[in-house]
Amino acid sequence: MTHIKIKQKYQVTIPASLRKRLELQEGDVLEAREQDGAILLVPQVVVSRKRPADSKSLSDYVGSARGLLSSVREIDEFISHERRQWES
Repeated sequence: MTHIKIKQKYQVTIPASLRKRLELQEGDVLEAREQDGAILLVPQVVVSRKRPADSKSLSDYVGSARGLLSSVREIDEFISHERRQWES
């Protein structure tokens, strides 16, 4: 059994043997749960919501990059207008 000491700012270090066994890497995300009076750390899979730098934005598709629509509000209004047209 390994003991872990709570350090300044309530930080703890996961022992190397556990990190290796669970294949944890720097930057991984763990969920902390309370379970029966114990703290359970569960590795999580996190999906990035960031768009790749080389991908097109919505404004590129509707033309704001060429000056047709100049704001998010105008893009939103354009999409709402198109949806109303499809529904009628």
